[in-house]
Amino acid sequence: MAGDKWADLQIKIDKKGRPSDCGMTKGNVDAETLFWMCRAVTSQAHFDPVMTDGQPMASTVTRSMVVYGRLHAQADEAGRKKYFADHPDENPGCYPQ
Repeated sequence: MAGDKWADLQIKIDKKGRPSDCGMTKGNVDAETLFWMCRAVTSQAHFDPVMTDGQPMASTVTRSMVVYGRLHAQADEAGRKKYFADHPDENPGCYPQ
């Protein structure tokens, strides 16, 4: 959506699925946002190891990340309000924002 920041990240993982390196292949994020996205991935993420012939292998995986812009956040909020207006039996507190 217009105003969103996004990146397709290429993440190198070891045999155990732990990230060791990260970079952007496509996207529109600035260098600082990319730094923080990659830092979050390399310090907190864990991936299933890539298996080749039944053995875990070091490999590269691709993941997409999106940071909502103002218009996207407003559209989500409008959709949320409409959903709960149309479904009065649902408890908004059960659905985190």
